[in-house]
Amino acid sequence: MKTAVISNLYNNILEFKHRSRLEEQFTRYSERVNADFVNVTNVERTWMVDMLGKELVDPDAENDGKKYAQLGKLDILDHAFGLGYDWVAWIDADVIFHSYARNVFPGTLKKDTIYWLDKSMTLEAREKHGQGPAIFTQSLKKQYRKKYLKYGNMGLCVLHKSMWHKIKSGLRKYQSDPKSFFSPVEDMHKFQARIEQACLALLFCRLDIKVDSHPENPMGDGSMIHLIGKNLPLVSEFIGAPNNKRWWTSKVEIIDRLFDHCTKSPGNQSAPDLDELFDH
Repeated sequence: MKTAVISNLYNNILEFKHRSRLEEQFTRYSERVNADFVNVTNVERTWMVDMLGKELVDPDAENDGKKYAQLGKLDILDHAFGLGYDWVAWIDADVIFHSYARNVFPGTLKKDTIYWLDKSMTLEAREKHGQGPAIFTQSLKKQYRKKYLKYGNMGLCVLHKSMWHKIKSGLRKYQSDPKSFFSPVEDMHKFQARIEQACLALLFCRLDIKVDSHPENPMGDGSMIHLIGKNLPLVSEFIGAPNNKRWWTSKVEIIDRLFDHCTKSPGNQSAPDLDELFDH
């Protein structure tokens, strides 16, 4: 069985000083879970992104490139499975982790299920869970809100090649009429607020794809941290920075400052680098 951890380590940002050190961290972890690490960049845009983008992206808007980049996760997944992998785990570049974080490929994974960080929940629970699920629900027509409950954090997404084939074949049915794919959406502006996650949530609902929270809950023990919201104070404390949202200008800057603070030398494969944060 061939497995791969994949990501795009901000390859389009030239100012990213410690990209190679972040790649070493991803590689060390991947080797420990018997997987390859693939830092994907410059992949060809697929027909899937073209199809979805036709309805979601205004070619005259200033942020059209950013929206296509958000949809680009589909391109990257397609590229990874095209390399012959059986299982692929997408991990966002702003997820940092210990070299011995929990295994994203445990033996309990089922081929007919896609795994992410949060499982489906009731409509009432979604309102308390965070902006993403609530905004997605509010973007839908009322008759879909109680049944389209598949929405999860895509900072981590693990799936088998058979599910990727199901996604592609399911989307093919809408290729001649992309508007029909978005027929459950009432407020496109709200839908676009989380364009990548909203598209995948809608896709999983439309194709009735089975989804679940990851059985190992890799972020549950604190050895894997998503650099968002409530986790930023921990990072602030570690590097001695003020716990102030205005101080965080970009994810790349956060990661660079983390590596600046770590004492281990870059290029040393045995050096734990970011492990120092978790051992702190």
